[in-house]
Amino acid sequence: MTKVLTTGRLGKEFRDAIRNEKEHIEVLYTDEPSPADIAGADCLACFSVPDKVYISGIKWIHSFGAGADSFLRRNDFNPKITLTRTVGRLGLRMGEFCLCHILNFFQNTFRLYENKRVKKWETDYPVSLKEKTVLILGAGEMAKGIARLLHPFQTEVIGVNTSGSKTDNAFSTCIKFAEVKSVANRVSCIVNTLPLSHHTKGLLDKRFFGLFHRALFVNVGRGKSVVTGDLLSALEASNLAYAVLDVFEDEPLPVESPLWEHSDIFISPHQSALTDIHDIVESFYEAYRLMQSGKRNYLFVDIERGY
Repeated sequence: MTKVLTTGRLGKEFRDAIRNEKEHIEVLYTDEPSPADIAGADCLACFSVPDKVYISGIKWIHSFGAGADSFLRRNDFNPKITLTRTVGRLGLRMGEFCLCHILNFFQNTFRLYENKRVKKWETDYPVSLKEKTVLILGAGEMAKGIARLLHPFQTEVIGVNTSGSKTDNAFSTCIKFAEVKSVANRVSCIVNTLPLSHHTKGLLDKRFFGLFHRALFVNVGRGKSVVTGDLLSALEASNLAYAVLDVFEDEPLPVESPLWEHSDIFISPHQSALTDIHDIVESFYEAYRLMQSGKRNYLFVDIERGY
């Protein structure tokens, strides 16, 4: 019998969903995990737990989110822990979010909204996505979801990963981060899906944004991968034409942040790919069954790489 401890948001729903299945799994929900709860569990399944709850003795953690940095950044995280994550249909949802805002940008929708507000009749010619180039930072499950929705528009979609190897047919090609400079002059849109790690923190800075000219920037990865001051400077210098930000260095975004007031920034409250209980249960069971058979896949986090 595998004993699973869960807590926090969607914890009760997870417990009830697993209770209805026939696997040899017992789930305990608690509002505040105790040392005894941790010691008696084979698996911790949740978004996160308070710092005062020590997790170093757990053998397996299943993150309710697609990102697992809430566990990886802890001082008591044991690198011997098996860490899995939730994917489900998050890639599709993230793809829909990005497609919506990419189309809004190229169809000049925001300007049309403003024209309607002031009762201004003015033609603003839309731009087709056909043969435009979209650069997606990342080429994992979230990036694939975005690329697959862009593919029917005959858009060139370039993924960026550590190997430079193509991970899905929806990508026109994949390149390494160091090669971005070679394609930057034709990029119309940049989408960041990168997870947070010591490699990606502050990666998108003045040097990076300076490669582009009037590109749309969409951040659905992690807020801390972007140097906010450099992003604002890139908008002023026309390296970027517009930014859609779903993630931020500090969340909720402080009311005093200059991002709120900028006319060329769209803000959404970290909702590009909200996790639901079906995603969690599907990914948890897949990871559980793979562990039973001694196999691994994209749900298993590489502790060294952070994703």
